[in-house]
Amino acid sequence: MTLMKGGLAIGLFCFLIGLIWPTPNKSDFSSQIVLTVAKSLWLSWLVVVISYLLNIGDISLALMAVVVCTVVWRYKNRKDNIMTFACPGILTVLIVTGASALLIVDSQAAKSFLEGNLVLSGWDINMSWNRWAMQLYENQYSPYNAAYPVFIPGIWSLIYKAQSDPLTWVLPKVFLLIFPIIVLIQNIQLAGNRKPLAAIIIFLVFSQIFLNNKLLLSGLMDSIVMMLILISGIALYLTAISKDSDLDTNIYAFSAALFAGIGAITKQPGMLAAVIVGISLLIIGIKKKKNYKWYGLIYVLLFLPLSTFMAIYLTTPETPTPLGNISHLAFLTSNASGGSFYEHAWKHIVTMFGRFPLLVILTGALLNFVSPKRTVSQIGLLYLSGSTIAFFAYSNCCAYDERNGWFMISLLGISCICGVSILEHGLKQEISAIRKKITAPIFWKRIKSNLLLRRELAFRYSHFELAAIGVIVVVAVIAQISVGESQFLKFAKEGRRSIVWPSVNHLIYSHLNKLGNQFIITNYPFVAYLPDLEGRYRSCSEFQCVSSLIAQHPGSVVLLGRDSFDYPELRKSLKPDDILGTEEKHGFSITRGLSTKDLQTSEK
Repeated sequence: MTLMKGGLAIGLFCFLIGLIWPTPNKSDFSSQIVLTVAKSLWLSWLVVVISYLLNIGDISLALMAVVVCTVVWRYKNRKDNIMTFACPGILTVLIVTGASALLIVDSQAAKSFLEGNLVLSGWDINMSWNRWAMQLYENQYSPYNAAYPVFIPGIWSLIYKAQSDPLTWVLPKVFLLIFPIIVLIQNIQLAGNRKPLAAIIIFLVFSQIFLNNKLLLSGLMDSIVMMLILISGIALYLTAISKDSDLDTNIYAFSAALFAGIGAITKQPGMLAAVIVGISLLIIGIKKKKNYKWYGLIYVLLFLPLSTFMAIYLTTPETPTPLGNISHLAFLTSNASGGSFYEHAWKHIVTMFGRFPLLVILTGALLNFVSPKRTVSQIGLLYLSGSTIAFFAYSNCCAYDERNGWFMISLLGISCICGVSILEHGLKQEISAIRKKITAPIFWKRIKSNLLLRRELAFRYSHFELAAIGVIVVVAVIAQISVGESQFLKFAKEGRRSIVWPSVNHLIYSHLNKLGNQFIITNYPFVAYLPDLEGRYRSCSEFQCVSSLIAQHPGSVVLLGRDSFDYPELRKSLKPDDILGTEEKHGFSITRGLSTKDLQTSEK
């Protein structure tokens, strides 16, 4: 039942748990979807924190029961509210979703996700993020000497607990699909709010930059925080332009605060975005004359996740420091840039965007200076200022790898849609004129009334909630039945064979029948996760450790490579026939079973 339990956990922590949180009196369908996901992810982090502090195991079924009871109670007592489905027309939705679907299917991100390894397989992913997820599965946490937030590892740990298995890594990767889905829904929101330029820009950023990134859904936090910054920024933009009612402002503002709050504990750039969102909501609140209760709720939503994370982080036994590895990162950047910090970082920026998209986005961002008294322009200038600060920090700290700067795509993208908002009114007039010409003939009138005009359907929110629960349960059950337990576990197990460096793993497996039942001693940590080798990995960073382990467990083999994976003293004692095989790409070799006698030469 691993697939079903894990699938239900994804549905619960991505969407259903948010149903516990009361909804406003009336809300738009797409806005409520986004808000419910935001509430669910935010509440899921609190579940991670409580589970960690109280040493609690899997409580997903108990939470599911609470959700079902709450929804059924609302339904029976008619305590729910009204949800409306309002959009510029069914045709608009079909065009946006259809074009998005075609682009997604043909994108590098989708191809990498579908054709590549469907488990968490990268170096950083398993050295850091997935390792922390497996620790949190045991309600433990051993951070590095720097404040790397663990929101996504926390959610993964909840999925592992539901599965009762921390070594089945398929569903944690499937969970990541929620973020591009939210971006697509928000694009429809922009169209629904008649902001065609903003919708086009976000659509192009998403389709031409995000989806062409083959690492978008790999499990790297750089891509996740990039999407969360964009999501919170779009919600903030919608907050600033909302004029219909105070309710619309609240829905968008709460979504922005919730997503920015969890973004702050996804990776460090999310903290910068949270500050920008916090200042922007202050500006909006002042202009819309919000009360202190509104501000209090907004800032609790925004900063409680970061506060709880830092409380956990700073109380771990390792007593780490938040900026512990900053000097090391600066050293890596200095080596990569050859001393030309800003030129090197700028080349990365151009590569991220492409020359023409970067020119368009920067031009749009600079339009915020045309009318700086507008609320939207002030928000755009905040994002532009944040991008500038981020560029200088990135140039001096983290430009050793392009992906560390991906978040600037979202910062500049939001600044751009704020800037071009001054052009929206003129564009809407042009579109309206074109629409009148197209829909003038009599035979178009029926199509126009059914597909193009703004229309609104209303229904009880509890109906939607019950349907959501039913769909998620049915999908999880069907997936379990159609795939089967043994097939799913086999698929997940085989996926782990090629994690991180597949050629090194293949070297081990190609000589597995000669390794016996003894330990594999190495500083290559991912042996611990390879199928059929669980429990046989022993970590050693120095030769003295290798010597001691071989003395205790004669016949153990050693996997050695270059640099930090090497044992120079051991190499001196090895004869050619002591090496069972080698791997050229990363320079690894694996020995036969060794004894203390084989080490005597090196010890002399």
